[in-house]
Amino acid sequence: MMFKKLLIAVGAVVAVIVVVLIAAGVIVYMKVDKTLIASQISKALNRQVTIENIDVSIFSVLSGIEIQKVAVSNFKTPGELERLQGKPVAAGDVFATVDAFHFKIKILPLLKRQVELRELVLYSPVIHLSKNKQGVMNIDDLIKSKKPEDKKQPQDKEPAGPISADSLPVVIAVGEIGMKNGTVNYHDGKFDQKIQIYNLTALAHDILIDPRDLEKKDEVPLKLDMGIKTIGAMKTGSVQSFDLSVGATGKVIPFDVRTR
Repeated sequence: MMFKKLLIAVGAVVAVIVVVLIAAGVIVYMKVDKTLIASQISKALNRQVTIENIDVSIFSVLSGIEIQKVAVSNFKTPGELERLQGKPVAAGDVFATVDAFHFKIKILPLLKRQVELRELVLYSPVIHLSKNKQGVMNIDDLIKSKKPEDKKQPQDKEPAGPISADSLPVVIAVGEIGMKNGTVNYHDGKFDQKIQIYNLTALAHDILIDPRDLEKKDEVPLKLDMGIKTIGAMKTGSVQSFDLSVGATGKVIPFDVRTR
């Protein structure tokens, strides 16, 4: 149960980081300013953020964005963020780091109504998760949604239907999307127990979806590799320690050819 919650937490954090980095990438195309980008991410996450370098290539055959050496602190108040602006993230206050984030897309296929995303990958992300003795995690502010405002929903509005293959206006081809060589360090303050997920690679790759030819082009291959181990002896149970490796491959068929 603990591992299931840990994996869900990891997935939530990675999703937040990827979404924020993609949003940052859009801003980068308009104005390449790593200080501005770091500031915008800080506001979105309520955490101090530093970026070492940003490379943008817009007019090449394979255009894209590369963001290098991102560091994210633990939760900060607006006042703390203001005082820490322009300073590096303290070594003892690191929540996450990312060696690199690559977003690369081919330009010419767009003219033929084809989207060819070459790469959308986090490289060597390291996330430090912790839970104190009261059971509060250092990501609760990210994964717990705020209470929605009491607004009356219109009664006559029909719910949106599922996405169909026919609603796709273009052919979609993706080389790789996900993360490579990630690490998650987890500390449970209640039991003073440390667990590490290492060599975490989670990818969807070689994706090809053509709404005009679903019988041959309707597949999302998946790959998952990781190790998980204890750091020090287990504080509870009969198991003293463990070091497990997990590897899996599979595929998802996004659309049913019969129903589209």
